[in-house]
Amino acid sequence: MIRRDDEGNLCDAGSHYDAGSHHTDSNHVGPASAPAPAPALDVTSFPHILDRIVLFAPHAALVALSQTSRALRDHTRPLLFEHVRLCDHLPFRSKLHLTTASRPRIRLATLPGASPAELAHTHTLDMDLHPTCDSAVHFPRLAVLRRAPRSAMCRYVEQTPAAHTVVDTVLLLGSDYEGRGGLHTVTYLPPYWTEHHVVHITWDARADVRIKFDDPPGGVRRTIVLHPSGGTLRLADIQRATVVGVERGGARVEGRELQFETYEAWRAGEGRMLTAWES
Repeated sequence: MIRRDDEGNLCDAGSHYDAGSHHTDSNHVGPASAPAPAPALDVTSFPHILDRIVLFAPHAALVALSQTSRALRDHTRPLLFEHVRLCDHLPFRSKLHLTTASRPRIRLATLPGASPAELAHTHTLDMDLHPTCDSAVHFPRLAVLRRAPRSAMCRYVEQTPAAHTVVDTVLLLGSDYEGRGGLHTVTYLPPYWTEHHVVHITWDARADVRIKFDDPPGGVRRTIVLHPSGGTLRLADIQRATVVGVERGGARVEGRELQFETYEAWRAGEGRMLTAWES
């Protein structure tokens, strides 16, 4: 016999019916099952897979990996510390901070505090310190030091191990030179302890700005890279230098023993590793 149950559904009256256990909802979920185990990678059995993960991981992922185990920390630190940024934070300059050079900036260590083993991995250092900073940190294998404009005369550099290459950025802003008229001179002193001094010059002044370089010490190679955006820049009394980017306009060069290279050719060669400091 067909009849309706308490919920209004048609059912066979001859069959056993239990209103407490009978369900017609198709969305009914059965007994909970145990969660599946999370996938795991045995890095000792597949080291090549770990190498690929570390090689292509962004800095944030490298930081997370370095905090999971001592083995992964040792595996990731060479990449994290290869190119770092050294900065101080106003108004407290008692501590220095090492962060990733690329954005987003991730703090890696507060100095003093980083281990010598970590600092030994640093090949390129971006230095953004106030000129009054006189702290010293030892980077035993430093090859390239890129100094922010405010850090060019920082006393810190006197105590820095001699990097093979120093990259400086000089900013000549229009607000400093416009409306004065005439010729204005900026004297720039090279670091005496490096082998190669690279200077990026950016200017936007409408006035005729003149920048003069003191002669580099014997054996120091100098490269001047021009980034014009307006006005005229005069490079005067230069000796023994390679000038990059004159063809881009906005500069007059006066000097002796000069070599000239196009910006594109320089960037295709050694310039790909010696770009200007970025804020």
